Amino acid sequence: IDGAGQFNEPAAIPGLAHLMEHMTLSSYPERDFEDWLEDKEGSSNAFTAPGYVCFHFNSPPEVFGEALERFASLFVQQRVERICRNSAVVLREIRRVDSEIDYTSESTQAFYLLKDFINPDHPFSRFGAGNVETLERGPYRAKINISRELIKFFRQCYLPSKAVLVAVCPTDLAVMERWTSFVCKSILSRDPPVNEQDQTSYPQAFISRSKPVQIVLYRAKNESPLQDSVEKLSIEWPLELNYTRTRDNPLIAAPTIGFILSQIIARRGPGSLYLFLLRRGWVPKGSLGLPRITFPVDVSGFQMIKLEITLTLQGFANRSTIVAAVYDSLNAVRRISQTEDSFLLPKQLLNQYLTVARLYGYVLAPRPPDAVELAVDAQTYGIDAVSNPNLWPLVPPADDDRAMLKLREIVADILKLITDSTKGIVFITASNKAIQISGRSMIDESLPRYISSEKWSIEPKTGARYYREDKTKLPAFVDEWIAAKLDEDELLPPILNPLIPAKLRRPRPLLERRTVDGARRLYYLEAPQGSDAGGIYTRDSVWREFTTLSPDLLVEGTSVVGRWESRAMNSMIGTDWKLWQTTMLTTDVPSLPLPVSPPEPTCRAAFVVQLLSSRPARANVKQAADSQLWLRSFESKISDLAELGVPAGLNYAISFNKFGLRICFLGLSQNIASYARRFCRRLVSHQAALLRGPEQLDITIVDQAVLNANRATSLSPLRKRQIISSMRESIANDVALEGYLFLKSCNTAICLAQGDLLPKEAVGLVNDLQGILIDAINTDTSQTSAVPPIAEVLYKPNWKPRGASSCSIPGVPLISNACGRISR
Repeated sequence: IDGAGQFNEPAAIPGLAHLMEHMTLSSYPERDFEDWLEDKEGSSNAFTAPGYVCFHFNSPPEVFGEALERFASLFVQQRVERICRNSAVVLREIRRVDSEIDYTSESTQAFYLLKDFINPDHPFSRFGAGNVETLERGPYRAKINISRELIKFFRQCYLPSKAVLVAVCPTDLAVMERWTSFVCKSILSRDPPVNEQDQTSYPQAFISRSKPVQIVLYRAKNESPLQDSVEKLSIEWPLELNYTRTRDNPLIAAPTIGFILSQIIARRGPGSLYLFLLRRGWVPKGSLGLPRITFPVDVSGFQMIKLEITLTLQGFANRSTIVAAVYDSLNAVRRISQTEDSFLLPKQLLNQYLTVARLYGYVLAPRPPDAVELAVDAQTYGIDAVSNPNLWPLVPPADDDRAMLKLREIVADILKLITDSTKGIVFITASNKAIQISGRSMIDESLPRYISSEKWSIEPKTGARYYREDKTKLPAFVDEWIAAKLDEDELLPPILNPLIPAKLRRPRPLLERRTVDGARRLYYLEAPQGSDAGGIYTRDSVWREFTTLSPDLLVEGTSVVGRWESRAMNSMIGTDWKLWQTTMLTTDVPSLPLPVSPPEPTCRAAFVVQLLSSRPARANVKQAADSQLWLRSFESKISDLAELGVPAGLNYAISFNKFGLRICFLGLSQNIASYARRFCRRLVSHQAALLRGPEQLDITIVDQAVLNANRATSLSPLRKRQIISSMRESIANDVALEGYLFLKSCNTAICLAQGDLLPKEAVGLVNDLQGILIDAINTDTSQTSAVPPIAEVLYKPNWKPRGASSCSIPGVPLISNACGRISR
């Protein structure tokens, strides 16, 4: 229900909206609704946000109709008003409201400490959660009748015109419509609305100031064992995005902005803030050390954007340098802007960011989101936008020039705001261990050792201790620090990723037809350049040559039963390499297991290259050990390519098997070929790279190979010990030689194309890979290895990078629900 949140309650009664939520859930006339649901293996809950209140429940489908009827009865006006007049229930729910807040929680303390620095005239400054003081004692002293105020709030704010009902159930649609239409006719306020004007203008959030604010918040307890040696640094800024929807004013919401800013500030690779901090040991390795953007408050007209970085203790000791690095990294965007004094991102870069958003937030995301997300999005973007299957409202279409221009301008305005060190507030948590080392850098002063001293202030609501650092000279320090940086310390602006397409292509339609002899033909339909889907297709856009599963086949004049494998397109790729192709329509043939994805057709594609060699099956201990070290060292060398491919939806898997070496690629039909070519070029040149490097292998590579050997279940204990011993004694020259000899033992390959790949694209990729590998492998086909059945090389891949899930892509949690389609 929009307009029934914390910002809509009377300023004199903080927490009234939250209490109204509790009273509504208490209005069921008989037994408690939640108790009834639990008996039926369901559950219910509610939450009050700054701009709206949300009630939700789930139940088994067989009782959903009755559950919906009981749920609706909670919002009947007469029942709600009757329960609000019951003083005993009101007092009980006030105490329940009071008990919900954990004042010792680090996140709660940080949230209410932020409120202390907000303009008192702004609704965000209020204690919106409410407690006994704001809902009982304060109103009693002010002679405010809380029951009367509850009824007034319900009548004015719980309006049908402001509500969205979302029902998700496998029941017949006509039945669902009958249930929901009955519910909607009789619930919520029946009074005529007093004022339905949207409030989108608020007072200035922060009082104007001329110097930065940096606060150290004492952390008295560790909420998890991992927090013993890490602290959190966050910078928060107020925004004023207006969500009013008009035909001439495209709606750009905070999640979209947050995603783009995440791509800028939380990227990996050379010149990134993450790599700068990681090299110094100031942030933990992996996803934990990546900067993260969230929105603690997001309501039309007012948002709080929060940049959070997890620090090591060494990072805490250099906290002001990290703050300076954040501002330097954001300011680097100016270098790629169209004008020196602005932050306008290049169109191509913005298009790439939006491609990543569509890819992970919509195309490959487990859509549709759950009922709560649908309801919230419907309030923000409108029912029509959420219910349109061809429109994803979070990201504007790339061909909508007006929306794209507005997005660029909003991002530029926000970048200009957040690069001003006086516009945000820096919060840093500090445990006792962190306080002890707080003065070890040349910039930051030592913190007062005794928490009970008067130098540490007390936050009045939570009782948290905090210390305000003097950062009057921080802007000057930022300038000095930027000027004094070494070349290797330079923080660079974001650049284009060559693997991310500027615009996602729709999956090509696929048709199946039977020929006169009963053979099956698959026709990939690709619209001519510049044509929209559904246009006229030319002869060149239909691929007719690919035939599968022929019932019989002539071999030397004799009719024999055809196998799927015998339909390899040898005439197109030579006699030494074989290619198969499987699609969504060819369900009766083997295919590569892929990650969970939406059931709708997508532009996702996979490609498998199995280099055939008898060397792995006959390998002695030394060869087995060196081959695994060669593989691990190669994966270490291509970590930059792997990271580059992750935002483009690209992954790889590489492993030895008894047939040789299998390489799998997973990506989009638009970029998988480029990724595979880059990968194989690096594979061919890896032996030379090993020889140019140090004689001893990196210890982490050896340790990883040993770990994998210990995990191997196919090795006997004796052979496992021998291989591990050999691994620890091998040097780079041995490993490079084994890699060279293995590739030279390969003289043929079998390939599989799967997904949204045209046969001509698959054949072209095979030809490219043949050209790349021609000097590395044995081209003598007189002694070819036996070709295994294709199904035997299609075992489940171990996709890498290991952390390449959608949740690890910067900003994706803002625009995608990773649990939407997967059963919870």
